[in-house]
Amino acid sequence: MRFAAERYSIATAKNTVTNLYEYQASWGFLNVIKTQATTMTQSDNSSVAKAGTKVLGYLAATAPAFGDMMGQGITDMRASLIYGAAARIELASIGLQ
Repeated sequence: MRFAAERYSIATAKNTVTNLYEYQASWGFLNVIKTQATTMTQSDNSSVAKAGTKVLGYLAATAPAFGDMMGQGITDMRASLIYGAAARIELASIGLQ
C-alpha cells in the first residue's frame, strides 16, 4: 500500500497526472489489494474477515484520488489519502499477528 502511495506521489504534480505509467502502477496495486481484502472478508476466521472489511473501508477512502485507468475523473489528487489508508491498514493488520 505504501508502494502504491509512493508511485502516486511520483505520478502527480501540480494537480495533474504527469506520469501516467506511475499512476497506472498505483491504480493497479490498489486493485490487487482490494481483491485480496475482498477474499479476506470471505474467511472462516472472523478476525481475518473483519480485517478485510476494514481494509475495504480504508480503500474506499482513496477513491477520490483515482479516476479511470487513464487518470481522468480524479477529484482529489493528494497522495496523503493513500498514505493514510496504508497506515490504517497496517494498524488493522496488527490484530492478525
